[in-house]
Amino acid sequence: MNNHIIAGLLTGASLFSLTAAADDFAATAPIERIVVYRDGGAAVTRRGAVHMPQGQHTISVDRLPDFLDEDDTPVANLPAASAHLNGLKLTAGYSEKSTSAQQEALGKQIQGLEQQLTGLKNKVQAKNMQLAFIRSLNKRQEDGGDAVMGVDDWGKALGFIGDQSTALLDAIQTLAQQQSELGKKHRTLLRELAATGSNQQDYKKATLSVDNAAEGNVDFELTYFVEDAAWSLDVAARLDTESKHISLRSSAVISQNSGEDWADVSLALSNNKPSDELGEIIQEPQILTLIDPRLYNSRSRRNEADVQFAPPQPNLEEVVVTATRKVEHKSTQFDRLYEISGKTSIPSHDEEEHVALGSASSDATLVVRANPSASRTAYLFVDTRFQDFEGARSVEATLNRDGHYVGRGDWPDLENNTDLKLPYGADPAVEIKYTLQAPEDGDTGFINRSDVKETRYLISVTNHHAQSTVLEIFDQMPVSGHEDIKVRTIDGATRPTEMDMDGKQGLIMWRKTLAPGEVWEIKHQYRISYPSGSHIGQKR
Repeated sequence: MNNHIIAGLLTGASLFSLTAAADDFAATAPIERIVVYRDGGAAVTRRGAVHMPQGQHTISVDRLPDFLDEDDTPVANLPAASAHLNGLKLTAGYSEKSTSAQQEALGKQIQGLEQQLTGLKNKVQAKNMQLAFIRSLNKRQEDGGDAVMGVDDWGKALGFIGDQSTALLDAIQTLAQQQSELGKKHRTLLRELAATGSNQQDYKKATLSVDNAAEGNVDFELTYFVEDAAWSLDVAARLDTESKHISLRSSAVISQNSGEDWADVSLALSNNKPSDELGEIIQEPQILTLIDPRLYNSRSRRNEADVQFAPPQPNLEEVVVTATRKVEHKSTQFDRLYEISGKTSIPSHDEEEHVALGSASSDATLVVRANPSASRTAYLFVDTRFQDFEGARSVEATLNRDGHYVGRGDWPDLENNTDLKLPYGADPAVEIKYTLQAPEDGDTGFINRSDVKETRYLISVTNHHAQSTVLEIFDQMPVSGHEDIKVRTIDGATRPTEMDMDGKQGLIMWRKTLAPGEVWEIKHQYRISYPSGSHIGQKR
């Protein structure tokens, strides 16, 4: 995170010149409150008090983090109305020297492991980029494919996508396991280094210039922002398919490696995502033009090899689990804050700590859904609605079904008193076939004259469950964007249960409850007609 964000996050502070002071009071200011932010960073608040006479004086606080500088100046606050803050100044403090050769040896080992961990992280990112590109090819096929590629070509491409995705996932899993093992060694060496005594460190010293109106205790606060801290939301879901009931338990996964131990502090977790992109509205005119038909077939295909999107990395780190404590939710129109009751201690290391946030349960409707034009895999979904539940966004869920681990991945946002469709993993007991059929007068799946294109698919769904199962099959039909282009279903095609779903034209769905062993055949057939000599293009 850019260090300049601090000024906006902590409401800003001006640096004033120090005036002459009668006395300087050395004070301690232990860390008392931490606010950790969802996507990274934490606001650290130190509090202290000194007894001082009336007049202008200074308060000196030593052993502040060395990274504080002009861009990371702490925000100082004097709660008492009788004292006024004139300014704050940072100066370099002292350093403690390494006391033994053992510390130097451990430091070299730690440095070597950190370099290895960085190398593994880079490899995982590279594999994730490859996986994202492979998945983007599958997404292109789902969106209608490429007009240049035929059905057979896409069939081969999908086979390649499946093989490559499996290989990449295996490679990512192996790298993540190596990261976990090196991480354990790294944490062990850090604990050994801490046990040897003081290590070389530099500190900063803060000097507050105070104008005190009357003799007495002067309370003060110093707040600054650290980057190496974060929390994420984890949801553990348990589904009982016999009773058709789902229960959730949410927890915060907190980590910090700021260089400072948080000992017996008040802890709060903010859903806010600090950013230096504060918002602006930019608009440009949109000019329409005509394209020379001779240039139609000279379109260059966009190269998608530079797509860089990293899916969540597998997390195989060991964690430290805390006991359940009361959590108070404080929400505004834009932000949510979780205040954790009692005191919390989180040392500065790579381990994670879990804090329970809440729970919910509800009845569930089980529906198996599939989009066979993109994938022949059917997936179980849990349709449900939670009451009196604190909503959650950017959810990573760990799923358990009938006592068996299903997997871990991203879930949709969980909103209170809202109909939810929660994915719950693949259903291998539902078999799906998606077959391109020849038209009545040809050997291929397309009649491709100058003015007509016809498409016929047969979707076969078999329920291998021992119980009746609700199935929903999704597909789509092209939508005419011109009055001279006509799209019609062919006589005998299976009528969809729903059309134009979610306000999106052309999206269709068939729904049916299948008995055990039942085979359901869906005829997905349509014809496109257009003026002879014209070209059909797609736009989004």
